[in-house]
Amino acid sequence: MTRKLATKEAVFAAADALQAQGLEVTVEKVTAQTGGSHSTVGPHLNAWFATQKVHPTHPAPASIERLCNALGNAVWAESMRELQLQLAAAQERAAGELEHTSIALASSIASNETLQAQNDELTGKIDAKNAQIALLQLQIQQTRPHLDELQKVQCLADERLADNQQLREQIAKLEGARQAVDIQMQHLLALISPPRKPRRVKTKVDIQAVSSLTALNSGPLTAAFQI
Repeated sequence: MTRKLATKEAVFAAADALQAQGLEVTVEKVTAQTGGSHSTVGPHLNAWFATQKVHPTHPAPASIERLCNALGNAVWAESMRELQLQLAAAQERAAGELEHTSIALASSIASNETLQAQNDELTGKIDAKNAQIALLQLQIQQTRPHLDELQKVQCLADERLADNQQLREQIAKLEGARQAVDIQMQHLLALISPPRKPRRVKTKVDIQAVSSLTALNSGPLTAAFQI
């Protein structure tokens, strides 16, 4: 199948159409509309560009030129006024945003300073607590030997208390025995010392009672109470 050849008329028509649409005129765009190849479209398109350069331009009338100038000036002035209004509004918004940002920044700085002060205060408290802990640890280390001595003294005191308790129990037993002996002695004294009566000759029973009392006073039980 043979490729369609692009004619000069077709190339010119395609270039005019692209220019009327405000599009850039290129070999690729013209080739896409007319077919053919770059080697056939290129020379025709160069010829079209040449015709665009030799077309004379006719100056517009003075009245039209003045009208166009006035219209351009009016459009320019209106555009400038609109731009100035937009600029003023933008500056006002920027000033408001800047003020808001400044207030927020000042608040953030104040909050940061407050937090820093609190942090410094807490740091000081922590340092003080650490110093107290270190002092307590030192005191514990210094006191530990004394605690060992106190424990030894406590053990010795407990032993002495136990010994004292045993002594108290022994004393209580001896006291009970002594009281029993006192009772026996009182009983014997009551036997050997009856109410006074006319003097009589000692009987054999009286002699035995005196002998028993003498033996009791000189016996081992009496010696146990001689403290």
